[in-house]
Amino acid sequence: MVKGEWIVFPKEMRCKNWVNGIEVRFHFNESSQIEGKIQYVPPHLTKRIPCAINPDIFLFRMWRQATMIFRKAYYRKRLHPVSGSDLR
Repeated sequence: MVKGEWIVFPKEMRCKNWVNGIEVRFHFNESSQIEGKIQYVPPHLTKRIPCAINPDIFLFRMWRQATMIFRKAYYRKRLHPVSGSDLR
């Protein structure tokens, strides 16, 4: 499913930004909370980040945005599963 700039894959536990290619993977920690980790940053992206923006801050904002969007989509899917018969 697409949520703004993010493509969300709830079953695969990952998000990918279709604009810049950043991929974030998710897992459950010891307390059953969803945690995300930036898995892939395209090499060409680091050259395109403006000098005025700190790359660490940019990546943190991308990670935070992906985590919020993924949590909403994941828990919504768990609360309201869609079966094949509902799609007709």
